[in-house]
Amino acid sequence: MSRQDWLRARQKGIGGSEAAAIIGLSKYSSPLKVYLDKTTPITDETPDIQSEAMRQGKDLEEYCASRFEEATGKKVRRVNAIVQHPKYDFLIANLDRRVDGENSILECKTTKPYTEAAKAFEVGNVPPEYAIQCHHYMLVTGADKCYLAAVVLGMGFHVIEIDRDQEVLDLLLEREIEFWEKCVKAGTPPEWDGSEAASEILKERYPEVQKGAEVELK
Repeated sequence: MSRQDWLRARQKGIGGSEAAAIIGLSKYSSPLKVYLDKTTPITDETPDIQSEAMRQGKDLEEYCASRFEEATGKKVRRVNAIVQHPKYDFLIANLDRRVDGENSILECKTTKPYTEAAKAFEVGNVPPEYAIQCHHYMLVTGADKCYLAAVVLGMGFHVIEIDRDQEVLDLLLEREIEFWEKCVKAGTPPEWDGSEAASEILKERYPEVQKGAEVELK
């Protein structure tokens, strides 16, 4: 599908990269940004905004998956579809790979050296937003485990196993249903959370400050 069609399809549900933002654990997004992404109409003129980091991560996904197979002896396969939760169809997943022979999935990441993520991977830890993303995928697919394979550019390669945590899944399901029903479907923006991502949106939409004035966020 075209980029615009893919964006329209993503508007019909909550994806893994958005789950952490909804519960306030993303450094790069916020509930307000996710809300606007879901409710702002996609047109043929909608720009295809893709950072260099996003481009490299996508291009290196195949390499990362191959390194995972080499390191573990497991085989993986692509999933050329947007996967939906069997009961809540607004919970969706764009999986990097499924692992053959077991009820597991693979998530591929690429990061620069010396970042917080790279430092976490080096000691076998997973940044919270990535852990939530992987649990979202397990929630949607029913997988028992998610392998996270991480390429640290020029420095190393790491594989971390994330087991299904039902307590995390239950909390995530509750919060995602609440966000979809009370915000997206109701057309009600979430409260401003003070995050940098939310602040940047407000600065962009309301560049001129009028002291004492009130505005309705739409």
